[in-house]
Amino acid sequence: MTDAGEDMSNLNPAQGDIVRQFCMALPGVVEEQTPQHIAFKVGHRPFVVIETFQSTAGVPYNCLAFKASFFDHEKLSVEPEFFPAPYLGSAGWLGCRLDGQEDGPDLDRLFSALSRSHRQIAGRSASSTRNARRLDEIGD
Repeated sequence: MTDAGEDMSNLNPAQGDIVRQFCMALPGVVEEQTPQHIAFKVGHRPFVVIETFQSTAGVPYNCLAFKASFFDHEKLSVEPEFFPAPYLGSAGWLGCRLDGQEDGPDLDRLFSALSRSHRQIAGRSASSTRNARRLDEIGD
């Protein structure tokens, strides 16, 4: 994979809308759009990112990347429709194509994984907030 940050205009609108609706229905989620990507965040931390990449053959494709739980990483990384996310795979993120390919992910399985990703990131954000409050209290 090369050249992240291609124009997001070739995102399959139906798939993008379905993912957006799902993510935005989760508690505390905000959407951040740039010309390069769409990120869904909870507590300022992304749990889902959609970005266009170019394959080694120069063909652009849309990748949905999410912070995978240990369970999801173990289970989904052996499935053909999931792969280590470009640039984020070493940090435990998985990716899948989101451009209408026949071998795209089953949405029920994907949404279950995205829900766990949300809980994982939301828990970290809440823990960070609690720890910051404790440090403030100690300092007073």
